[in-house]
Amino acid sequence: MSVNLWPKDLGKPNFVDRVQRLIGAHDVRADRLELEFTEGAVAADDTATLARLGQIRELGVTVAIDEFGSGYSNMAYLTEIPAEVIKIDKGFVQHVQPSGQSGFLPGMIADLAHGPGFRVVGEGVETTDACDCLRRIGCTQAQGHYSSDPLPVGAITDWLKAHAKPPRELRNSGSRNSGSLRPRRI
Repeated sequence: MSVNLWPKDLGKPNFVDRVQRLIGAHDVRADRLELEFTEGAVAADDTATLARLGQIRELGVTVAIDEFGSGYSNMAYLTEIPAEVIKIDKGFVQHVQPSGQSGFLPGMIADLAHGPGFRVVGEGVETTDACDCLRRIGCTQAQGHYSSDPLPVGAITDWLKAHAKPPRELRNSGSRNSGSLRPRRI
């Protein structure tokens, strides 16, 4: 499950304790939780927030940089932030085609992110062409309407039962609506 964070959440001194309490109170496995923040939410010189993010990772929670490329992207920042995932902003992804130059910028972002070992996710994926392009540039996951349109809470369990597949099948699947509610493996 992915949760978007506000910058003010990251700045609270009790943030790590609160996350730990909520994980326990709701009986959620830490390794099933991903906390996302936008690249502008943390300054590379904000040592207190960087330390909190490191503590979140020590709990086993995945930390992701959301909407990467949509704001002021400081490349040195990538080596300072204790994150595991870079999510390429949908503005770079929505109109990519399997051929041509439309995949150039997402490809450059993916290359930069792979250097320090980030897992790369493409956001806003709505078409097979976008999925194929992202797969070619090294994205291992995608999220967007290609996986599923938004669902009411009551329908999620049924959708998961009908569409969940092991990761190997997902990587080779060309069909729409297969995967999970976490960003889909491509």
